Amino acid sequence: MPIPKHTAIIIDDEPDAIAQLKKLLTEHPQIKVVETFQSTDKALISILKNKPGLLFLDVEMPGQDGIDFLKDLQQIENPPTVVMVTAFESYMLEAFRNHAFDYLLKPVGREELKKVIERFENQQSKQNIKGLLSELGNKIRIPGVYETWFLSPGQIFYLQADGRYTDIILTDGKQIKTSINLGKLDEMLPDKTFKRISKSNIINASYLQKLDHRKKACVLQVGEKKVELGFSRRYIN
Repeated sequence: MPIPKHTAIIIDDEPDAIAQLKKLLTEHPQIKVVETFQSTDKALISILKNKPGLLFLDVEMPGQDGIDFLKDLQQIENPPTVVMVTAFESYMLEAFRNHAFDYLLKPVGREELKKVIERFENQQSKQNIKGLLSELGNKIRIPGVYETWFLSPGQIFYLQADGRYTDIILTDGKQIKTSINLGKLDEMLPDKTFKRISKSNIINASYLQKLDHRKKACVLQVGEKKVELGFSRRYIN
């Protein structure tokens, strides 16, 4: 049997939901569930002690809810990667705004969980990659066609595929073209800030104003500048 590479904690007020998720996670032997909780009361102590790589966190719970607990986690050093688990899709935007890594809707499906685990492991691998694109302090190094740019995440509004190239649209209206394709950028940009929403676009989630499900569009806004970008259900989930 493979030795687990990552530890996980589950927080959910429903025992049946915990049992179901633990059962599904047995199909991923690289993940070991070290503890489960039905509220956040004692969970923070366990997180500080066990330092799990992954936290599955319910939203609606008695006492402190999952969103508030997620905010508290941002105050600790090296917080776990958080996957929100809930029956209510309406919490998605609030979760991402508070740095959730991903989102699972109850009842959790086998394929959806598999995709989340794969994304999590890809994220762990990316932390060891030293490529053309790397974070330097709080700057991101991006080779352009004729020059190299050093940008803070807040300067980037969204990214758009242009064949083998990518256009990077900045918050000041300027546009940079890089020879790195969108797929490679998706692997290398910080997951907490940048989210892929379709085959053609990656957005800076800090500027996400709303999801328009009727138009299937993400609405981004910075200052007076507003843009609508179509999303794919595959990525938005």
